[in-house]
Amino acid sequence: ARGDYTAAKAAIDRASAMRNGDAYTMYYDAILMLRRNVGPEKAIARFDQAILAGLPRDEIGEFAAELYQAGFLLHAIAIRAKYPD
Repeated sequence: ARGDYTAAKAAIDRASAMRNGDAYTMYYDAILMLRRNVGPEKAIARFDQAILAGLPRDEIGEFAAELYQAGFLLHAIAIRAKYPD
C-alpha cells in the first residue's frame, strides 16, 4: 500500500545535502518518486543519474520491478533494454 512519504522525502533531501552525488541516495529518490506518483520520466532520469554516479548494476532489475509494480510495464522493459546484463 502506498503511504505518506513526506518523512521519507525529507530524509532523502537531508541525505542529498550531506552526500551530494551519492548513488544510493539518488536511487532511493527515484524509487520514492515512483511511489509518490511523480511520474516515470522523472524517476528514470534520477535513476540514470544514480547509474552514472556508480550505482551497482544489480539494482537495475530492482528498479525495473519498481516500475512494473507502479504500473509502468513499458518503462520497465525500456530500462532493462537500456541497461542490459
